[in-house]
Amino acid sequence: MCFRYQRCIVASVLVVVFTTFQAAAGETDRQETTEASPRITIKLVDEEGQPVEGAYAGITAIHSTAEFLMIPLKDDDGWQYPQGAMSNAEGIVEFEEFPDGTKELVLNCVVARHRDRKLASIWKIEPEKIGRSKLPDTSSIVLHPACRVTGEITCSDLTSRSRETWWLDIQLTSAGNRAIEFSSFRPASFEFFLPPGEYVLQSHNQSCHAIKRTISVERLQKDLALETIDLPATKLALLEGMPAPDLTDVICWKNGTRVELSRLKGKVVVLDFWGYWCQPCLREMPELFNLYDKYQDEGLEIIGIHVDTGEFEETPVDSFQELDNRLKHVRNTLWGGRDIPFPVALVSGKRTSFGVGIETPDQARGELVAKYGVLGFPTLILLDRNGMVVGPFHPGKPEDIQRLQKLLKDK
Repeated sequence: MCFRYQRCIVASVLVVVFTTFQAAAGETDRQETTEASPRITIKLVDEEGQPVEGAYAGITAIHSTAEFLMIPLKDDDGWQYPQGAMSNAEGIVEFEEFPDGTKELVLNCVVARHRDRKLASIWKIEPEKIGRSKLPDTSSIVLHPACRVTGEITCSDLTSRSRETWWLDIQLTSAGNRAIEFSSFRPASFEFFLPPGEYVLQSHNQSCHAIKRTISVERLQKDLALETIDLPATKLALLEGMPAPDLTDVICWKNGTRVELSRLKGKVVVLDFWGYWCQPCLREMPELFNLYDKYQDEGLEIIGIHVDTGEFEETPVDSFQELDNRLKHVRNTLWGGRDIPFPVALVSGKRTSFGVGIETPDQARGELVAKYGVLGFPTLILLDRNGMVVGPFHPGKPEDIQRLQKLLKDK
C-alpha cells in the first residue's frame, strides 16, 4: 500500500569504523568494483569518557508482542536490537554485516542502552559518513542519563464497540530517522528510555487515524509522563455493520452509467479505491479481474473508484477517455491487454478534511475517500447482500476469500 519529521539535536557523538570485505578469489576478474556490505564497529563511553561494558546496541530498538518477530538480541525489559550486539570491556560493539548495504543504515538510528546504569544514546548515521574510499575520524558514542518516558494510546471509539483486539504500532524518530518501534495487539501503555533531545512520536493503525506528537527530553530529566492519546477511529472502522454510504462526488463513470448502491442490494459488492498513479493498485488489478470472472454469476459485483491526484494533476482525469489514455501502457504490460470489466467511478482527489475534530498528518483524497475513511491505496471494502459494510477486503488473503464465499452462499 501506497512521514517527514523535524530535525532534533541529540547530544551523542560517534566514531564509527567501517570495514569492508574483499570479493572472493576468482571474482575480481569478473567485477573488480564489487561493492561489499559494510560492517560497523562503535565504541560506547559514558559522560566521563569511560568505556561502557554490557550495553545493548542495535540498528533501532523494537518492543513487540508479535510472536513471529524473532530478533536474537533482547534485554530483560523485552527490547530487541536488530543486527546488534553487547559492548565488551572496552565498550566496543561490532554490528553484523548488512546484507542490503547502506540502505538500511541511512534510514535508521543506532540505539544503545545500559539497563542497570540507566544510560542511553540515539545516533543518526549521516549518509556522507558511509563511504568506501575514506573512513571517518575515530570517536565514540556517548551514553547519557536516560529519561523514562511513559504514556498510553487508546481508541475509545473502538473499545466502546467491544473491539479491543487491534494492532497498534508506535514509531519514534530522531532527526527524521527511525529509532524506536513499539507494537501491541490492543490499546497499550508504552515505555521508552531516551537521552536528551527532541523526538517525533507517530502511531499507525489500520482502524485509526495516525497522530504525530513532539517529545522533548531535557538533560538530567528522569521521568516524563505523557498525556493519554485517544486515537480517532477511521470512518471505515465505524462503518462496519452499518449501511454503506452512497457513491457521491462522482465526475463520470467508465463501463456504464451511474451506479447506486441501494439498487445493488441482493449482491455482494467489493468497492476498490485505486488510482492510475498507484503501482500496488495496478499490480493488484488482475486479481480483481479473476475474482470478477469467477464469482460474477454467483452474485458478486465489483465497483472501482478511481481517485486522481487532485490539485496536482496537470490534466484532470475527468473522463473515461482520459483514464484510458493513462492506462494504455499498463493495460498492455501488466494486464495482458485486458480492460477493466466492471464499472469504475471517477472522482477528484482534491485534498479535504477527514472530518470535524479529526487531526491527522495527511488529508483525505476527496470527499468520497473521506466519507469511507480510506487511508491508503489500494483499499478494498466488502459489502454484504443487504448493503452493509463488512470491512476491509484483501483478495490475496485466503481468509478474506473464504469470507467472500460465505457471503455469496448466504442468499
